[in-house]
Amino acid sequence: MNKEEKISLQCGRWVHQKILETTHGFTTDQLKKYRLSFWLEGKHFIRNPANRIVYNPSAIDLWMEGKL
Repeated sequence: MNKEEKISLQCGRWVHQKILETTHGFTTDQLKKYRLSFWLEGKHFIRNPANRIVYNPSAIDLWMEGKL
């Protein structure tokens, strides 16, 4: 019998796309559209030192609530 464990993790301020897809349900295409049309670089997303795009879930939550 397999026992499943639930692990609770707290995200950092900036997270990888896979985390945002899992926590918010965005697709890769949606993320690209929002980056190009709605979100602000430096507030909702940045390029990290490895030149990968990372996202700020807290700022995105506020945007989704119409607060940004």
